[in-house]
Amino acid sequence: MTNKKWRWVVVVLTLIGIVMAVNQIFLLRLGGFTIIDNGYLYALAGIFLSCIFVLRPGKKGATSPAWYDVALFLISLATCTAFAFKSLDIIAKSWAFQAPIWAAVASVVLWALAIEAARRTAGMAFTGFVLVVSLYPMFAIYVPGVLQGQSFPPITVVTYHAMSNDSMMGMVMRVFGSMLIGFMLFSSVLEGTGAGKFFIDMAYAILGTKRGGPAKVDVVASGLFGMINGSAVANVATMGAITIPAMKKAGFKAETAAAVEACTSVGGALMPPVMGAIAFIMAGIMGIPYSTVVIVAIVPCVLWFVSLFCHVDGEAARAGVKGLPKDQLPSAVKTLAWGWSYLVVFAALVVLMFWVVSETQAPFLAGALGLFLAMFRKETRVTREKAFNMVYATGKVLSGLVGVLLPVGLVLGSLTVTGMAQSVTGELIRLAGHNLYLILIMTFFASFVLGLGLTASIVYIMLMVVVAPSLIGLGLNPLGVNFFLLYAGVLGDLTPPTAIAVFAAASIAGAPPMKAAMASMKMSAVLYVIPFAFVLNPALVLQGPVKDIIFAIPTSIFGVAVVACGIVGFMWGPGRLALPTRLIIVPLGFMQMLPGIVPWRIAGVAVAIVVLFLNWRFVKDKGFQTVERSQAVEEPVDVSKAAEKVKELAEREGF
Repeated sequence: MTNKKWRWVVVVLTLIGIVMAVNQIFLLRLGGFTIIDNGYLYALAGIFLSCIFVLRPGKKGATSPAWYDVALFLISLATCTAFAFKSLDIIAKSWAFQAPIWAAVASVVLWALAIEAARRTAGMAFTGFVLVVSLYPMFAIYVPGVLQGQSFPPITVVTYHAMSNDSMMGMVMRVFGSMLIGFMLFSSVLEGTGAGKFFIDMAYAILGTKRGGPAKVDVVASGLFGMINGSAVANVATMGAITIPAMKKAGFKAETAAAVEACTSVGGALMPPVMGAIAFIMAGIMGIPYSTVVIVAIVPCVLWFVSLFCHVDGEAARAGVKGLPKDQLPSAVKTLAWGWSYLVVFAALVVLMFWVVSETQAPFLAGALGLFLAMFRKETRVTREKAFNMVYATGKVLSGLVGVLLPVGLVLGSLTVTGMAQSVTGELIRLAGHNLYLILIMTFFASFVLGLGLTASIVYIMLMVVVAPSLIGLGLNPLGVNFFLLYAGVLGDLTPPTAIAVFAAASIAGAPPMKAAMASMKMSAVLYVIPFAFVLNPALVLQGPVKDIIFAIPTSIFGVAVVACGIVGFMWGPGRLALPTRLIIVPLGFMQMLPGIVPWRIAGVAVAIVVLFLNWRFVKDKGFQTVERSQAVEEPVDVSKAAEKVKELAEREGF
């Protein structure tokens, strides 16, 4: 925990950054001027890059930055401020390739600061990768084969990284300055005014009495909470402290509870309208409105959560977990009566984003509405302390993003300036012999391997730059390709040996990490196939004829439901599924997500229904009963408490 003095420093700098963003995005011309774009980005980089060195001290476990942390803090501010004041010269005089001596030295310093920020923010694996790729333009000509590219002198490489529009101050920082600040501030407002409590109370009120109630509550509540914070690990650290103990008390195994929380948290980070940073980057790379990404993301998100919900229901049936007594759960009417404002704020965000103002302005206005409505209730009223914590939380999140996005910019810059992306694309098509399915499998495997050691953002961006052109060149829909890469990239959070979201949940549940990881892989088995459905069946990303979209959505929902039930071995209605039933319905379910062959897909639905009916008759004749246990908790669920080790985890991860 950073001491109070430095917390104030972070809050003041964050407020300056927010004011600058509002001035830039709303064209207010405060003080009579508007900063040019690259100067604005340098200023934001200086503010939030410097904060990293005091929020995440070099010495592990330190509560206050050491002298070298303070030195890096000051150097970051000074370097980026100098670049901001010279932003016009950087563009007009092409300093990226012909810089004065002081600017060249400052470029080396900024590059080194970005590498150190990557180490403190995302770990050594990410840092090593960024370090090698950022230096690649120095020796690209000497690399054999497809990775060979154009080389540049060392000083040109670092000045290019620091001052071009294609590297650190390129697309990813432009997305940060235009959209991410507003949406992260909006998320902090909702969290700070009690939206998390509303979501979990409402989920308990609606689903708490159902079979496996606490786990189903987790699917809904963690999904909704992930929607406002956009981070799987942050979601695990906050909501998991509440839902995991409840699931264990209800009768779920510790590893199952951890897997449920991890899978829902990863899915929640991709839930519209407030999605993770990758979605904003996708909009920037594709040059499409973020609102388009939001609309397209709805169906993939529905498929994700239908699959999880069905699997959770089956796990509850197998474990014999009943719901909670109604008298120990919140009232839906009372919960809605005090939490209606959160629904209004979300509705306002959607209306503003789609019909009133730009998507860059909408989150600021919706957040202001949230603050205004919060002042009418004593329990949500924003006090001075709450406001301080809200701004501080926003600063921590934005600093963490800059610590990843600046290094990501280094990677993009290297791939662009050397021309490696284009050469790899052509070579990939040649190696695959123009075989679409082989390229998809190779891409998915590459995404899977990269996701074991790198963040989802860097995996997505790398594959988008290197592989996506080849997939699109073979006739695949661009949005389908992007969602294929997006969903494939996040699976690393659920897959060992890294599986950061699972291991975070396992630490809360007290479960063996690898057991929890195996449980999460089984629970998310459908999710390893869904990305292929997006790219092969564009209707699932709302592309193509309307009749195809109308047909594809319900059949795919049916497909993921029967696949999930077939994997877990239970389904609501038919009950326990016999092995022959499972062997039949799982491939039939997968078939529903494929394009074309409409008559066969309709026949598949019919066959699956008949098989499930026969299974139900078999179970009924055999008198099979799931052994349900009464699960009365000793006291009502208290959503205000969180385990101390979860707080430590959240602090360590920077949330």
